[in-house]
Amino acid sequence: MVELREGDTLRFNCRFTHEGQAYSGAKLRCSVGVKNAWFNEKQFVESPSLNFPVDITPREYDEDVDMVINIGKLPAGTYEAEVKLMGIPGGDIFWYGPLNDITVIGAPAEFSGLKVTYAKL
Repeated sequence: MVELREGDTLRFNCRFTHEGQAYSGAKLRCSVGVKNAWFNEKQFVESPSLNFPVDITPREYDEDVDMVINIGKLPAGTYEAEVKLMGIPGGDIFWYGPLNDITVIGAPAEFSGLKVTYAKL
């Protein structure tokens, strides 16, 4: 389980294999949301375009994608993660994280502007 607060960074480490012809234009879309009948995305980030050289044998790739948590888009609660490798031949490849594995904690209470006056009674 991962606990996050406003401004924390959630890092997605994505590993996949490419084999065959050179390819460019693939992207990773990493999302946090709620899984119901479908995945209801609340906040997402996309990687820059990924480019792959000719690989005669399967080659494994590691890509990190960072998401800064924005409480305005992701209020306190529990969420799931989804990652999509998209823009590739043959259709997108999806990965879903465990249910309720991400907990977003609301911003801590803040106080400011205390002003005091006093006088003899």
